[in-house]
Amino acid sequence: LLDLPHGVAADWYSLGVIIHEMESRRAYFAAGDDEGEVIRKKMQGLPCRLVNRPVACNLIEQLWRFEPGLRWGDEQIEAIRNHAYFAGVD
Repeated sequence: LLDLPHGVAADWYSLGVIIHEMESRRAYFAAGDDEGEVIRKKMQGLPCRLVNRPVACNLIEQLWRFEPGLRWGDEQIEAIRNHAYFAGVD
């Protein structure tokens, strides 16, 4: 959207969006959103008030940090794999 290059941090951000949508049962981004609305939502962050499980909200917050360098990703892959959200997943 901003015509800036992106790396794998965008993929981890997307995982946070997918988890949020599964947990809240709502699409965060709508097909009709214009570019300004998408940027506003991205900067605002995911509203965890729509997610009932704190463990899910915690993971989403780590994956959805606006600053890519602070976002969980490749450097924290073990932390993601071992997060309580994935307990019981083999």
